Amino acid sequence: MVGVIRSKSILPTALICFTGGWIVNPSLLYLIKSRQFLVSMINTLLIMSSSMAINDLFDMKVDKINNPKRPLITGEVTIREAVFLISFLLSIVEYLNMTYLPTNLQFIVHMAIVSIHLYTPLLKKITIVKNLYCAFLVSFSLFFTGMASSPEYITSNPQFGLLAITISFLFFGSLYNELLLDIRDYYGDKANNIKTIPVLIGIQKTWILAKYLLKYNLFSNGLSLVYLYHNYSIGLALIVLSSSLFIMHNQIRKEQYTEEIILRAVNDTNKTLFLMMFYLCGLAFYNR
Repeated sequence: MVGVIRSKSILPTALICFTGGWIVNPSLLYLIKSRQFLVSMINTLLIMSSSMAINDLFDMKVDKINNPKRPLITGEVTIREAVFLISFLLSIVEYLNMTYLPTNLQFIVHMAIVSIHLYTPLLKKITIVKNLYCAFLVSFSLFFTGMASSPEYITSNPQFGLLAITISFLFFGSLYNELLLDIRDYYGDKANNIKTIPVLIGIQKTWILAKYLLKYNLFSNGLSLVYLYHNYSIGLALIVLSSSLFIMHNQIRKEQYTEEIILRAVNDTNKTLFLMMFYLCGLAFYNR
């Protein structure tokens, strides 16, 4: 059952949630004692896990080509077990949501639950929309837990500018990964007539598009940090510490877009994203 919810994603998602709370309110004692923050973090993890299982249920046909080792494909987990698990997790989410969260956060949780049910059967089939949705869902978790940890209205928080930059950095980093994963899944998607960006414009053009997206992410958010703190070194550090991603991106084409190199590139991107989130958390602490 663990394989259905992609347990490897739990720790990274928890770190993203913590980052949102920390940037808005950089006090470990406050976050630990905040029931609202902790519940928002737990709900995010449970919704993420449920979305993975829902995706696997709807994607069984495609996964026979792209991901034949998934538990539902191998028979390790049955469809009935997956449905029960999804229902159980979302029941916990709803109980925590209605018991401990204020109305505005309850609405966000309900919208998230609806969206994960619409994603695979509907949104995933729409070119570009599915990429934007995945990147949005990942980055929005920062905003959600940030809202939950802010004692005042979120836009009035003195750290809101840094939170916005962090959300932007994570959004475009996730969107970059989504393009790489679409390249990896090119043959399975093409065989099942799924109109992803690589299927429509080709693998090489998608690789070029991803490279421009990577450049935009690093330089735009680096400049945003310079503007926010009036310090060139702070923005330059973000760019320099992330520059190794360009080397790996060029390696993807050199190795002919193999699944192995793409997965290495995605893992490297994730490591860099988390390194930069620690960096941005440090800025939040020292500029309180």
